[in-house]
Amino acid sequence: MVTGTVADQNNKPLPFVNVFFKDGFEGDVTDSTGYFEFSTTKTGERILTAMFIGFETYERKITVQPGAKIKLTIKLLPTVLQTEGMTVSASAFTSGDEKGVTLRNMDVVTTPGAAADIYLAIQTYPGVSKLDDGSGLFVRGGDVSETVTILDQATVVHPYRWESPTGGVFGTIAPFLVRGTFFSSGGFSVKYGNALSAVLAMESLGLPEQTSYNFNLGLAGISAGAAQVLVPGKLGMHLSGNYIATDLMFKLNHSKEEFSVLPNSQDGNFSLIYRYSDSGQLKFFAFGSRDEVGVKVDQPSFDAVFTGSGLNRLYNLQWSDLLRENWLSKTSLSLNRFQSEIALGIINLTQRDDTYKLRTDQEIEATKKMNINFGGEIEYTINRFSGTVPAYRVLLDPNSEFFRLDEKFGARRVGFYGESVIKLRRDVALNLGLRRDHHNLSRQWVTDPRASLLYSMTKHSSMRFSWGIFHQFAAPISYAPGPGNPNLQAMRAQHIILGYDYRNEKYQFRAESYYKKYDHLLLADASRGSLNDGYGFAGGLDLFFKYGELFKDPVNGWISYGIIRSKRYQARKIVLQKSPDMISDSYSYEYAPSPFDITYNLTIVTKLNLTPQFNFGFTYRIATGRPVTPVVSAVKDPVYNFYHPIEGAVNSERLPTYHRFDTSATYYQPLKGSNYVVFYAGLSNITNRKNVLDYDYSIDYSTREPRTTNFSRFIYIGFTMAFQSFDLF
Repeated sequence: MVTGTVADQNNKPLPFVNVFFKDGFEGDVTDSTGYFEFSTTKTGERILTAMFIGFETYERKITVQPGAKIKLTIKLLPTVLQTEGMTVSASAFTSGDEKGVTLRNMDVVTTPGAAADIYLAIQTYPGVSKLDDGSGLFVRGGDVSETVTILDQATVVHPYRWESPTGGVFGTIAPFLVRGTFFSSGGFSVKYGNALSAVLAMESLGLPEQTSYNFNLGLAGISAGAAQVLVPGKLGMHLSGNYIATDLMFKLNHSKEEFSVLPNSQDGNFSLIYRYSDSGQLKFFAFGSRDEVGVKVDQPSFDAVFTGSGLNRLYNLQWSDLLRENWLSKTSLSLNRFQSEIALGIINLTQRDDTYKLRTDQEIEATKKMNINFGGEIEYTINRFSGTVPAYRVLLDPNSEFFRLDEKFGARRVGFYGESVIKLRRDVALNLGLRRDHHNLSRQWVTDPRASLLYSMTKHSSMRFSWGIFHQFAAPISYAPGPGNPNLQAMRAQHIILGYDYRNEKYQFRAESYYKKYDHLLLADASRGSLNDGYGFAGGLDLFFKYGELFKDPVNGWISYGIIRSKRYQARKIVLQKSPDMISDSYSYEYAPSPFDITYNLTIVTKLNLTPQFNFGFTYRIATGRPVTPVVSAVKDPVYNFYHPIEGAVNSERLPTYHRFDTSATYYQPLKGSNYVVFYAGLSNITNRKNVLDYDYSIDYSTREPRTTNFSRFIYIGFTMAFQSFDLF
């Protein structure tokens, strides 16, 4: 018989703590006084574990003898967020369950309005603009394509589900597939290349320590997963699947959309982890998802139905080992295969992208004051397009002119980097790095020097300065003769960042100012597809304040605020009627606000622990409306029965201010042993605000109507169960 009590560092009893033996299912959950008791039939040396979110995991070796009564007093210490002395890069946000993370995984999952989606949760960070209700990451004035997503060193080329020009509805990778994330909104290390604005790097789950299962049932779907120990300490696997069917959810929430095919998707993943030594590991990760949707779309000249489907697969084999006591090596080989089919008016396009990648990263602790990191990658991408696309960007009428595509284009990028992180003094650390990349289509080598300096002012506060050059190459199809330009060069950005950070056990405050200068951006051209004549800048201030700890403090959450000013040299299409039966088009160019210039962006996330089991929270967002280019008049086509729009000044108008208020509640019910069930409910857009996302025009463009949010007030409910045995009660 094992009995005892669990308390915090102030000797206050802790209820709902899981206490169990690691090598079995025997265990109990503490009551309101912190008391637990359970029996075991196994004897010998055992490891007793006590776990509670917000506290360090407690482990203790115990020798169990037949007939013995063991009485324990356990004290759990809170997890303390501390500034790591050798983490020099600015603008970094992390999630996971390790020391030093910005947000824990449960912070991400329980964020109201984020729908347990990694990308939607990241949109609550400063520096990330909210353009619509989707999950696209528009970072510090940059397009969604300027953010790269990486999983276990592999590039996830299409990271969104139900893709759109602004990203997608949700992210492809579910939060419970990863053990942690690293997100940088600028000034990131030379380890990451081919990205102008930001990087999101994720690490998949490691070797499971014990067999466990999970099951989730919600208003829009069902999912299940398992972590299976095959050989203790040596071999294990993770397996999960998810099916989304939105019929019931749309009926309950009265969607204003008219669907020809209801949004639906299926995905599954499998990972096998083999630990062949104390430090060496092989991990195979496979992921596949399929989604489709069909919806009526307002068009000026015809009744349009958009249909789209996507198939996304990722395969990755990663090896990691500690070659010496001070040398960590990681290498991965991956394939990301994506295929989509879309149809809307004259558009009928099939796209297939294959990305093969070999990457290696080496980290060496040369001395106690210096780390050396180096590595390289070879990435080969093939773009295939077939079908029809409009000759005029804004004319989708089935009778309008079109181009027929049947293109296959491949590109090879080779990159390597090296950096040193030097602790100059006890309170000063410097990161110096250099990166080189070569792209075969552009026939160009680019060089990216970067530097960061950390000054630890006190135990809890520090200042960071970062500077760097960043390059990104266009997609392979952009170099194709005809629709593209074979002479394109890499786009370029320069980041300058100055920040201040303060952390203690209860609070975290961060303030960062930044300036980002763009050069050689792609600019539309009537005769050559694209040119590298674009340029611009983005500058602003980001503030982040985090308070309390989830499930530990009565009130916890975070506030992020961003102010930005961004301009770019951009193209505006000009329609010319050369004769009564001939219309042509060209471009003029204007230096105007960036399409992603969301001047002010405020997000408040607050969670209340009303009882140890019941949690309530809300998220409030307010953001300046995005810039839009108005249509000021139109010219009737002399051949076909539709109108060519004439655009006004580039981004000379703004949409109305974006407001959204979301709430959620969770109820945690412990079951027998370490099993538990969580019931959750969310109510989004509770003020029933019709946020304007764009404008729809009449057939002759003389009048327009605002296109508003797909949903008004929106409810979602469900439950999640996690268990290690089927003896639940």
